[in-house]
Amino acid sequence: MVWLFCRQGFLSAVCARKDEGRSRELDVGLIMVRSRSRAHLEGVVRAYPTVAWLNPDAPVKLTSGTDYPARAFLPKPEFVKLLAAIATDVDYDNVKVACGAVHGPRSTFLSCMHTVWSVMTRLEHPPSIPRAPGGPNDL
Repeated sequence: MVWLFCRQGFLSAVCARKDEGRSRELDVGLIMVRSRSRAHLEGVVRAYPTVAWLNPDAPVKLTSGTDYPARAFLPKPEFVKLLAAIATDVDYDNVKVACGAVHGPRSTFLSCMHTVWSVMTRLEHPPSIPRAPGGPNDL
């Protein structure tokens, strides 16, 4: 899975399932790009018009009862093209500031970005895990 924060918003990308999602088998040649916000996914579609999405007249579909309700599909080579285009557009040294300029400094999206950033700092300094007395590490 790919999680991506870009100026347009937050996306998740995974392999799509065969048979329009009815199968449990993956279609490794087809990527499903998902978002919790329709506006974020539609913003990416608009920002990168040279990417060949499936159903080009209405690439973003809304689903109910799923983790990410906004979804769009594209062949894996087009996903690579999308990632390259997003990377080419990086012209900033702070992604949170760049996203805040688009979404607003008090936007829910920017607040969520700061929360994710804060949580991920735990990887740099993992909290110590208390051990139960008499456990396998209690020498």
